[in-house]
Amino acid sequence: MAVTIFRSTASGAPTLNGTAGSLIAVLDYCLVSGLGWAKTVLGTNQAKYTQPGGNARIIQVDDSIGATANVKAYETLTAFNTGTNSWLPTASTSGVSVQKAPLGGTSIPWRLVSNAQLFHMAISYYPSSGYVDFWSFGDISSYYSGTDNFATILGGSSSADGRPGWLISAGSSWATASTRMAVDRAHDQTTVNPAVGVIGQYEINPSTIPGNTVTVPAPNVDGRLLMSPYWLVDFPGTTTGGKRGLIPGVWSPASQNQFGDGDQIVVSSGPLSGRTFEFVELPGAPGQVALEISNTWGGF
Repeated sequence: MAVTIFRSTASGAPTLNGTAGSLIAVLDYCLVSGLGWAKTVLGTNQAKYTQPGGNARIIQVDDSIGATANVKAYETLTAFNTGTNSWLPTASTSGVSVQKAPLGGTSIPWRLVSNAQLFHMAISYYPSSGYVDFWSFGDISSYYSGTDNFATILGGSSSADGRPGWLISAGSSWATASTRMAVDRAHDQTTVNPAVGVIGQYEINPSTIPGNTVTVPAPNVDGRLLMSPYWLVDFPGTTTGGKRGLIPGVWSPASQNQFGDGDQIVVSSGPLSGRTFEFVELPGAPGQVALEISNTWGGF
């Protein structure tokens, strides 16, 4: 499935700022015009976006607020705040808070990468301080042995302090639930909005653990850059859960801040050969994240 990256610097890209409706303009540009998602207007600066295929799940975007926007996920949605089986991170009882520009009309940088069924969006909502919000919605690569029609995630911030979205609640323990990541239903296909966790391969990327300042040198002694994907865990801390699947398109470098924001690398050897990554600089832990911008999502 083709991977597309959209940027605020592209010719014709809409401006994202603290004005009501500016996020909807960006999502129209990326999701509707660029990727074929269906849009329904729910009200003034309020919209419904439906995935084109896959699990065909829905997000409701309330962009009437100004400096932030509110996002909720639904299986069905008939009107604003009227639908079935909404799922949210545990810290986001009123919806994921997407950060825009706290300075009002100031244009801010943004990037959105997607394989059409899943997107990740990085918003540099306070450029002078380096603050970045990171939110995601869509289908993951499920490991479930049966048919998994509900492996659709919504991850992001729970308040106006978005930095850096759901990445900050990624942990090193299978038993730790994420407060900023949610999935439609568990792998049992019935439990709606279950507790989930987000983990990485932390024996090689300790820099992603919040508060850990020990990082792996780059390059490693074998001349390579070590990176880990992220995985979703169902029912963390119980015997009924497990590694639900891969969250494709986003990787954690083992070494903090070895690249500049927007730097790209093309891997020419090893298990990631043929993949292209673009780095996003983040404040504090995890320091950086790598977006996979080649048509190579999945496989881990």
